[in-house]
Amino acid sequence: GYVDYEGDAPVFRAEFRRRLRALRGLGAHGRLLDVGCAAGLALVEAGRLGFAPSGLEPEPEMAARARARAGVPVLASSLEKALLQRGTRETITCFDVLEHFVDPLAALRQMRQALVPGGWLAVTTPDFGGWWARVQGRKWPFITPHEHLYNFDRRRLEALFRAAGLTD
Repeated sequence: GYVDYEGDAPVFRAEFRRRLRALRGLGAHGRLLDVGCAAGLALVEAGRLGFAPSGLEPEPEMAARARARAGVPVLASSLEKALLQRGTRETITCFDVLEHFVDPLAALRQMRQALVPGGWLAVTTPDFGGWWARVQGRKWPFITPHEHLYNFDRRRLEALFRAAGLTD
């Protein structure tokens, strides 16, 4: 299920840099945990932008690549088994990973408890209610039933975030 991160690294890094710069601009800082860090491309960009990054990646080979590439701690574990310590991260990123969790509500709750009060959680996921999905229909490239266990739209994500205690 992993994309060719090596071949597409420049594209991914540019996108992660854009997202992380936006987070910095909003005030995100400090210890950053990238949940589902894959080969560590976001970790490299986070370090360059002044975060203190670490990663979590369930696939051991990808975790090793991330560790080698970014030179930061990367735990080869699923989020469910990671036992994150309460209040230890100022920023958590979960880029295009939430749709892969068996229990996304439990995952969000676990990430929330790992944040310090006032911390930042940044989540991206394909928007099944967006115009691109509607126009493409069954040909939309994010319809991957064996990889994406959940198909989120804005309304469903908002309800999930409320249930996880992540809204004001």
